[in-house]
Order: sequence, then C-alpha cells, then structure tokens
Amino acid sequence: MKKLLIMASLFWPQKNSGGPPVSIMNLVKSIYSRYELYIISNNHELNDDKPLDGVSEGKNVFEFGTAYYLSREMHSIKGVLGIINQIQPDIIYQNSFFSYNDMIPVLLYKKAHWDTKVIITPRGEFQANALNKGIQKKMAYMRLLKFSGLLKDVVWQFAAESECENWKCVCKVGAKAVYIIPNLTYGGKVDSNRKKTAGTANVCFVGRIHPHKNLLFALEVLSKIKGQVCFDIYGSCEDDVYYQECVHFCSTLPNNVECSFRGSVDNEYIHSVIGSYHVLLLPTKSEAYGQSLVEAMLTAVPVITSNNTPWNDVNDCAAGYALDLDEKDAFVQALQCVVDMGYEDFNCLAERTLKYINNKLQTESAIRAYEKMFD
Repeated sequence: MKKLLIMASLFWPQKNSGGPPVSIMNLVKSIYSRYELYIISNNHELNDDKPLDGVSEGKNVFEFGTAYYLSREMHSIKGVLGIINQIQPDIIYQNSFFSYNDMIPVLLYKKAHWDTKVIITPRGEFQANALNKGIQKKMAYMRLLKFSGLLKDVVWQFAAESECENWKCVCKVGAKAVYIIPNLTYGGKVDSNRKKTAGTANVCFVGRIHPHKNLLFALEVLSKIKGQVCFDIYGSCEDDVYYQECVHFCSTLPNNVECSFRGSVDNEYIHSVIGSYHVLLLPTKSEAYGQSLVEAMLTAVPVITSNNTPWNDVNDCAAGYALDLDEKDAFVQALQCVVDMGYEDFNCLAERTLKYINNKLQTESAIRAYEKMFD
C-alpha cells in the first residue's frame, strides 16, 4: 500500500477556514482505505493560536490514518521536513502554493527523492482577486521557485478549468501533468418540512467575514428588498474593521429585514444549518470552487452569487443566479424574485437546483479521477 501524505494547513477539525477543511476531509474519507494515509496540519484555527479541541499537538492516530497537528513554532521548514523524512511518502498532495512552510520542505524532499510524486493544488490562490493581495511578494516567491528548478516534474491539480487558466497566465511554469478534478462534496438531507410563503424568505450568508466574500455588498442588496426577510450570517471574522462596517450597516437596515450574526458552524452540521433556508446569498469576488455554494445546492437551497465562480451555468439551468458584481440591481431583482415566490414556484426552483448540482458533481467519477492522479 502506497504512502500518501496530504499537506493541509487547513484541515478537520478546523471550522473557521471556509471550504478547505471540509473538502479535504471528504477526500480523506473517500480514499483512505486505498493508501497508508498521513496528514500534516495546524493545531489551531486560522488567525488564532488556541489549540484545537479534540486533537493533541503532534502525532494523532485515527481510523483514516495518522495526522500531525503542529503549533506555529513546530510548523517551520525544518520541522515539517523532519516529519516528511520520517514518513518517507510515495505521494505528496500539497494543498496551497503560497504556504511556503509547507511548499519548501515538500519541494526539498522531492529534490532528494526524485521518484516521489508531488501534486500541488493551489485552492484558488491564482484567482485574480486572491492573487492581488500581496502580489509583489507572491510574484517574487513564484520566480524564486521557478528559477530554482524545484517545480520541475511536479503535477498540478485544479478544481475548475477557470482556475487552471489563471494559473497558466500567471505562473508560466511547465508541468509533468495537469488534472482538473472538482472538490468532493456530499449532500445532506433535504429539508422536506421547509415552507415558503410569498413575500417572505429566510436568507443566509456562509463565508469568512472578509472583503473578499463581500458581505457588505449583500447587506446593501438586502436594504432594497420588499417583504419580510430573515438574514443570518455564518462565518468567522477575519477583518475587524470590515466586520464593524457590516455591523453598523446592519443597524441601518429597514424594519422588514432582520439580520443576525450567528458565528461559525461546525462542519458536521453545515448541511442541516444551510438546508433550513430558502436561499444562500454570497456575492463573492471570486471562488475557485465555492464550498458553501455547493453545500447549499446539495440541500436544494438555491444560490445568488457572482459570476466569478465555476457555477455560472446555473443561470442556463434556471437553478439559481450567477450575476455581475457591477450590476447590483440584478442581485436585488434576483433576491426579490425569491422573496416573492410562493410554495409551488419555490419548490420547482429548489428541485432544479438539486438536479443541477448532482449532474455537475458526478462524485463517483471524481473519486476515480483522484485515485488515478495519486496512482
């Protein structure tokens, strides 16, 4: 049985890091019986030093394999390289290109062990809006890796074709192979008791509270909606100034819009939480995959999002809305349409949403594609 090492700074049981911990754990659950599985991750949440509950610092043994949870002090190039040398993996699946304290030791190990297969999955880091933050340092880092020769003979994997095209334009480095395989997402139970009355809607936002996820834009849209709307916001705060702007704007919303900040949601409960709403409003600036969008659609919850995600053809199937951020009125019209829907029209939309995402994901074929990539 081959040894597969998954490098994932964002991994279960973290819950404040958006989609990666969920999609990586879904992958682990789907393939662990085929490999001797190892994971190197952090023992703390993103932007926090408090140790995670339920795991110990250092080595942990689970049913799916062995996971090393590292503190900031342990998570160094030297420390990570030492653990990789102990494991001696046949395959390394590196999540993130710009996490240098994972990337550098992985590439150094590859240089010393040329027959080790290294797969890099950037997880949206080459999307324009994500790349532009700290772009000068990122470009310098990219050039360093490119001209050092450390990227020679690595394999690349992307969740969507659009992400791959961005990488080609920016990175301009050769590849041994390139795979386009979507993240693995498993649907929860569809809420058969969900009711819908014309002129009312329960709306949710699920994402990090950060300018990139565009919560303030969502609130501006809500301020123009007629009808009774309950708007619940789920996600960790990553930008205190932006959070305060959003809190202030919430206080100015008209009386017909009830707005609440609900905090983070444990990954195991995300389906049941999202599934109780009528629509997910997430006007994100860009997504390489959009875990919360997929989670919503898999529970038959329509989405209203930007046209900067892999799910733009939701428009063609009348299964949701993927809209231009420069046209805020289009977001208002889409949300107003959902609010105005009665039970029958809403159920038809929900059924189209579920049919659309099930056709798109084809989970079993995606699992086989991952296995082929790792082998």
